[in-house]
Amino acid sequence: MATIISAEFLQIESIHRRTSFMWTDIGLDETIQPLLIFLGIAASYFLLVPLLVLATFKAKAHPTVVMFDAASQQMPESIVDYYEQMNEELIEIGFQPEGAAILPDAFDNVRVLLTMYINEAEETSAMLNIIWGFAGDAPVEQQKYLEFMTEISGQEIRGLCTNNNPIPGAFADKEDEPQFRFPHIQSVARLHRCHQELVQRHCLEARRTFTLREKYQGDLKRFIAESVLKEDYEREVRRGTLRYDAPSDTFQATFFGAYPITWRSTFPLKHFLAISYKLKGRRLEGELV
Repeated sequence: MATIISAEFLQIESIHRRTSFMWTDIGLDETIQPLLIFLGIAASYFLLVPLLVLATFKAKAHPTVVMFDAASQQMPESIVDYYEQMNEELIEIGFQPEGAAILPDAFDNVRVLLTMYINEAEETSAMLNIIWGFAGDAPVEQQKYLEFMTEISGQEIRGLCTNNNPIPGAFADKEDEPQFRFPHIQSVARLHRCHQELVQRHCLEARRTFTLREKYQGDLKRFIAESVLKEDYEREVRRGTLRYDAPSDTFQATFFGAYPITWRSTFPLKHFLAISYKLKGRRLEGELV
């Protein structure tokens, strides 16, 4: 046994010696070997993980959209409380619910709940976005945020969006729909005031419109399926981030699109963007007040 151990030790020592000669031959000190190994692992993380996204990212081109029935959904308690609180606060400032729809199969093991509100007097809409998944059979909260949207026509931009989403999206912002993020704001009234100030600043004289009513005649299911989801995916096809796969009727990541999708959704870029959103949001709110 001792002989075997000694032989293995000598073999390892021999390999180490040859490796040391290699480092010396190329002019590198052994002390930086750990750094190079770390950099190699980091490079693999940034370059290889996107290949998993390339193989697995599939968003349905025509996802099922059904009207929301709270009694039929298994939701985390935190989501239920949040939903009730946001609904109450939105109604208090003049928004009326237009309906709620759920996407039960947009992504595997994930539920997406979208609730639409409209303020007639301000010609502004609001959408409550709630996402949860499952750990086994238990529902687990993933994301929740509120956004206000003022849609306009006849201008270079199609609308102005204000939200408190703290999590960067997988795709870059739309050029014709600027987003202003205030992830530090949880009060509906306070976020709404920021939106009003931004509308006054950027599109006060523009003609307002409601796509849900004017284009889809109030059909919330069609509006979500076509305007909220499909149009966004088709935009990414034009950008080269996604491609449409007809046999599976899904939008899938392209080779070059898989990298920004992954980087925006993982450490460290995801965390840098989140910090940036908070800093910019606080600074912008200070300018608006």
